[in-house]
Amino acid sequence: RKVSHIMHRYGGHVYAFPRTGYAANAERWFAIDWHHLSVDGHEVVADGVKELIDKFGKKYSRDKARVGSWGEGDQCTNWFMDGNCPLEYGGDTRLAPFDGFGGLNKFAIEFKGRGSILFENKKSHPVPLFISYMTKKDNYPVAEVRIGRRIRLIDPQRESTPRHIMTTHFLGWSKPGVNKLHIKPVGEWLLPFRVTGIIECGACIEHNKREIIASMKLDERDFNNS
Repeated sequence: RKVSHIMHRYGGHVYAFPRTGYAANAERWFAIDWHHLSVDGHEVVADGVKELIDKFGKKYSRDKARVGSWGEGDQCTNWFMDGNCPLEYGGDTRLAPFDGFGGLNKFAIEFKGRGSILFENKKSHPVPLFISYMTKKDNYPVAEVRIGRRIRLIDPQRESTPRHIMTTHFLGWSKPGVNKLHIKPVGEWLLPFRVTGIIECGACIEHNKREIIASMKLDERDFNNS
């Protein structure tokens, strides 16, 4: 109700997943974990959103659309859906498919041991850096991740969920030019540490600069890769 109220206030519209009355009637729309949508479920959502756009889209014109600037923008590289990774990676790693919940494969760079990923910051200044990875309780190892001189421990267990999901974590800052992300799993677990994307969010500087700097307590030494 709160979401609907907010959207109504700003002239927006809300898509709602159909209600069947009984969970069993919706079973075909969900994957085996009852968290992710199945292929049929995705089609239901796509058709519903299209119907919403067709119904209300005629009221809006492109020249009157309230679209703001994305400012510093972002550089997002994600191979989760199609396995198309343009980044260079090496060490005890491989790009591999894994069960995609709804019957379709998803993809990740798997770290069975020490490895690295190279990526480029095309800005002329440092920008906030995020990593996307897979998590599931009691399945994935903690990983030691280093960017420049800053080392962080990424713990997929912190989500404490039995469901297999992808999550994103703030690492620090990437310096202008080529950066190298060093990753080393700690210990042995059922599955390798799986990385699904790298995000450099320039726009985050404008919108969350104080929070980011305060949370990381960074200085210029963090941008000097070794």
